[in-house]
Amino acid sequence: MRSAFVLGALLLASLPAAAESPKPCTILESKVEVEPGVARKGTVPEFVLELTNRGQEGVRLLDVRKGRRRDLAYTYYELVVRHESGAAIEAPRMIGDPGPISEEDFFVLAPGSTISLPVRSLRKLEELSPGSYLAHVSLWMDPYSAGSRCRSEEARFRVR
Repeated sequence: MRSAFVLGALLLASLPAAAESPKPCTILESKVEVEPGVARKGTVPEFVLELTNRGQEGVRLLDVRKGRRRDLAYTYYELVVRHESGAAIEAPRMIGDPGPISEEDFFVLAPGSTISLPVRSLRKLEELSPGSYLAHVSLWMDPYSAGSRCRSEEARFRVR
């Protein structure tokens, strides 16, 4: 029994800090768009993250453009959905298995440039109950720095 407790504690300790809300992004203007804004129960709306570099220097980001590195997209661009009240959603979560990274997996977003990236959730959002929800993306810009997470603005959507 003790080994099961220790294993459970280790698993919890190894989970990403998604429940902790990182600070809002500052160098990057970041917002999530949801289409449609009102989804039918059993369907999943499309979420798109729009990033604009408002800084004076380029920003290094994981390159998920044109379907690249989908295995890493869930980790570096984590879609977080919660009830409008702020409560966590109750939907099954799939397991993500990110692979190794290399310098070729990144690109630099130039100052003043904007890019739109599709984002998906490991949660089975088609199982959301009717109601109002908030969504934001937790971005992890530098895999070698735990303090490099920030979050996008929130978007509202409904399930009917």
